[in-house]
Amino acid sequence: MLWLGLFSTIIGLGLIIWLIWVNRGDKRRYVFKTIGFSLIVGAAIVLIVLQAIAATILSPIDDENLEIVASNIYDVFVGVFKWQNWILIIIGIVLIFVGQYLPDIEERYISLSKSLRESRARRRKAKEERRAEKEKEKEKNQKKEP
Repeated sequence: MLWLGLFSTIIGLGLIIWLIWVNRGDKRRYVFKTIGFSLIVGAAIVLIVLQAIAATILSPIDDENLEIVASNIYDVFVGVFKWQNWILIIIGIVLIFVGQYLPDIEERYISLSKSLRESRARRRKAKEERRAEKEKEKEKNQKKEP
């Protein structure tokens, strides 16, 4: 059953990437915010449920030493899962910020790339004009020599 978690993660990431890819344009901002909010809510629910399950799992144990061992084992297994959920919450917060500020960044990038293309075109044109002037001067010099 351990393969199920990896399989679910790959399918989930695939769906997220597909959502972002399909909704390029105006809806991208909404998609990032929705995915971020979903990650935060889902991870928060898992963290709350893990706290509730701990008491249920550890309560039937009568022996004090056995309860300490079971508690430590539970903490080890659940600790990694809790950190993974905190990482998902952080990723969700980042996605919400990306959804909020992405259009501004895209507009700046588009305007910057447009100005760079225009300046390259001007430099290329100036370089071609200089080359044409040099060729004209060479032709004049060759006509004067004979």
